[in-house]
Amino acid sequence: MNPITKYPWFSIIFAIIAIVDIVGIVAYPQVRLVSKGMIMASLLALYILQAKRQEHSVLLGIIFALLGDAFLLFTTDDFFLIGLGCFLIMQLCYSTTFWKKRRIPRTRDKVIVGLIALLPIAFLAGSWSQLAGMQVAVTIYAAAITTMLITAYLRHPRLGGYWFVLVGSVLFVMSDMMLAIDKFVLELSQGGLAVMITYMAAQYLIITGLLMDQEARVNKQKAEAQGTFSRHKG
Repeated sequence: MNPITKYPWFSIIFAIIAIVDIVGIVAYPQVRLVSKGMIMASLLALYILQAKRQEHSVLLGIIFALLGDAFLLFTTDDFFLIGLGCFLIMQLCYSTTFWKKRRIPRTRDKVIVGLIALLPIAFLAGSWSQLAGMQVAVTIYAAAITTMLITAYLRHPRLGGYWFVLVGSVLFVMSDMMLAIDKFVLELSQGGLAVMITYMAAQYLIITGLLMDQEARVNKQKAEAQGTFSRHKG
């Protein structure tokens, strides 16, 4: 099962929000004062309504992502740094959630983790002189988002939403890398559009993947409890 078939009505609503936000980027910027906030607000509502057991780290992560979206609507460096800080906290919250369901790393996992860790190092090495006094902030942020991707990869693959969470985390890294390149290195054609499309897809996949994982675990526990009850009854 995938998030679209699992949450069909929400998926339609989220797609409408995404389309409106894209239209705002392309033609009507004022629309984004509403649409951008609705991205994470809708995912927050979905999580509260659908989670069998709400995790504080997920709730906090969604809330700080919502705040980060709001601050990044403004273009000054001060608001950019505040937004960056909000997303950094979001990534730490998501990483905490992912780490709780980790598997024991194998040799192959250690190699892949090492390769993932090279991504921010390569970016920082290539853009260090262009970060315009934000080297420390961007380095800390890069470490946080890399940690999020590593912990997403190291989650147990038998979890119900494993691949959705992992793909969402990869898309989040892609979105932030494009944002950083567009802001500090080279202005990208339609960079803002690409950043938001990958960002919206990332958040959708991460939150719905976590919900699917949780529901699968709850159903498994219920089935095991029912089986135990049946054996005792027999």
